[in-house]
Amino acid sequence: GEDGRTDLVLGVPREIWGLNPKTGKLRWFAETELSGNVSPSPVFGDGLIYVFGGRPAVGAAVRPGGEGDVTSTHVAWTTRDGTYVPTPLYHEGRLYFVSDTGLATCLDSKTGRRIYRERVDLPEGGFEDAVLGVAGVLLGDREAGCGQTLRLAGHGVERVPHAAGLEVGGDDVALHRQPSSS
Repeated sequence: GEDGRTDLVLGVPREIWGLNPKTGKLRWFAETELSGNVSPSPVFGDGLIYVFGGRPAVGAAVRPGGEGDVTSTHVAWTTRDGTYVPTPLYHEGRLYFVSDTGLATCLDSKTGRRIYRERVDLPEGGFEDAVLGVAGVLLGDREAGCGQTLRLAGHGVERVPHAAGLEVGGDDVALHRQPSSS
């Protein structure tokens, strides 16, 4: 927040809230187009808070801080590119996410401009969860116990051979999960 204060930030239907974490009292809010459920957690980067969610899934970037209604002064951008459940990853000025409908998307974090959007194969039965790491994402289905690994790069999506475990090399982190044997 402003002046080095800490705000607890929540995305809720139609708004983003900045709360005093000690008292729970509302300090500031901004109106958004997020309707219905707001499942993804807010993400911070480049001095902005990014919120996504709702049906249809949309997103917004808001500067933290202020008092009362900061909609007209603190909303930096909005987008129709969104994710309903998975939380986006902020990395080096970009926001990466794979929506629950199977669209891998990369946005410029300062402007909200789409850099790319690609369809990816989803596990049978759909997609409900994602585990994110620096430049990597695991797609999986809780019911089917299966997943695939994708590396989200600035230029597009790269499919990574499926293996169990976590690989760390240089600035890359790739997460993998094999089908469960249950």
